[in-house]
Amino acid sequence: MEEYIKKLLEQVRFEKAHKSIADELRAHIEDQIEVNISDGMEKEAAEKKAVEDMGDPVETGIALDKVHRPQMAWGVVIVAFFVAIVGTLIHVLMAKDPALEYLKYRNDIGSFIMLTVSGISVMLLLYLLDYITVAKYSKVVATCMIAVYMLGIFLRDKVYFMQLEWLDKTGYRTGWENADFPLPIKVLDSTSSFMNPPMLLLIPLYAGIIYKYKGQKYDGLIKSVLWLIIPSYIVSYRHNYVICLIFVLSMLVQLTFAIKKEWLKVSKIPVLITLWTTFSVFLGFVAKKEYERASGTVLRWVGEDGNLYERPTINANIDIVRAYMKQVKLFGNALLSSLGGKSYSPAQYSISDSGTSMILTYILTTGGLIVGIVVIATVVGLIVYGLVTVLKTKNQLGMVIGIGCMMWLISNTVVNILVGTGIIDDQGGGAFLPFVSNDKLVESYALLGILLSIYKYKNAYSQHIDINLRIDFKKLRLKKLK
Repeated sequence: MEEYIKKLLEQVRFEKAHKSIADELRAHIEDQIEVNISDGMEKEAAEKKAVEDMGDPVETGIALDKVHRPQMAWGVVIVAFFVAIVGTLIHVLMAKDPALEYLKYRNDIGSFIMLTVSGISVMLLLYLLDYITVAKYSKVVATCMIAVYMLGIFLRDKVYFMQLEWLDKTGYRTGWENADFPLPIKVLDSTSSFMNPPMLLLIPLYAGIIYKYKGQKYDGLIKSVLWLIIPSYIVSYRHNYVICLIFVLSMLVQLTFAIKKEWLKVSKIPVLITLWTTFSVFLGFVAKKEYERASGTVLRWVGEDGNLYERPTINANIDIVRAYMKQVKLFGNALLSSLGGKSYSPAQYSISDSGTSMILTYILTTGGLIVGIVVIATVVGLIVYGLVTVLKTKNQLGMVIGIGCMMWLISNTVVNILVGTGIIDDQGGGAFLPFVSNDKLVESYALLGILLSIYKYKNAYSQHIDINLRIDFKKLRLKKLK
């Protein structure tokens, strides 16, 4: 049997698939041997007959080589490039729009193109990496990222108070814009700005973390929940509740899958009911906070008659849709929830997030409802296509990593649609439309790159795989002796 498997594997060029193929062949042959023995055959004859029934090892190996070679999800890549082109065209139009120029909108089209190219490059780079190798170091990488992020927060706070103290001592009254801070403050400020790792990568890393607890009982569940709560809170520090909500939701879906697939040996139904009930309470808390914030926010726009109209943001969605249908150019379209309860004239207000949280508002008010729906459908289509693609992998770890990535993209898309149509407020500035907004472009493409890596190895790994780090002390001793 082992000689047959060895000869067959010689025909399969993709070495990462060898273990998976060997395990499946060995299990199949052993099952057939048991059947043959039950039919009255001797063990040696039963094994020989089982191996013969598998067919010629060379021909079978060649066939398996075609199936298990690395693959590229070309459909996802093509759609990703199409979305990149659409996003670039939208930002070009925004840069030339006189209404946004009147509102002092700052849109650096060169920056958007650079970030898009960087994002696609990162996507292709991650395609070359093996997600299993990354998962092995998930705890180490996640711990380092959290430590660097927290240190960055500490340094930014330190810099802020040092700047305030220096301004107060020197009597400098012009604020930060024209202040010439001492060199130590400048160096510390520059250092802190670099200590901001892409924390959303904690979501795919979380799948690797809970997979390391595979086989554990409630102790593994407690550790998994702590890895969910602590990073989510840290990432949302100083931001709005919605960001924390998206992190918790993405990780909770991953944990739910792990429990259903019995990675953790716990009572499924009671545990899942407890987790999702707690999450529902948190969701209600977030909804209440957002409602209270939006209740004090006023939507203002200039109508066709030149008059200024206003309504509370949470009640303004009907007026917005009517304005879309009439193709009204809203001078206040990018203000929406950003204005709060105060009064501003468009000429006084400088927009900084039109290309992020309010980009969908711009698309709908300038291109109309149909164009807005097409853009949304394109982004959603890419995400759904990616989700369907990742579900084709037979490795459970890869599937959970992909589901977490897709949940993050879907959640942010939904939130941006709600913000862009005036249904909820975004005073925290965290909402963005993946692949179209000028925020988190590289991160969005990075998640697609992880998806491509999962699809690449969809036939290479078996349903389960060992990702625990072990030190081979025997090999270390031999190296020392040499």
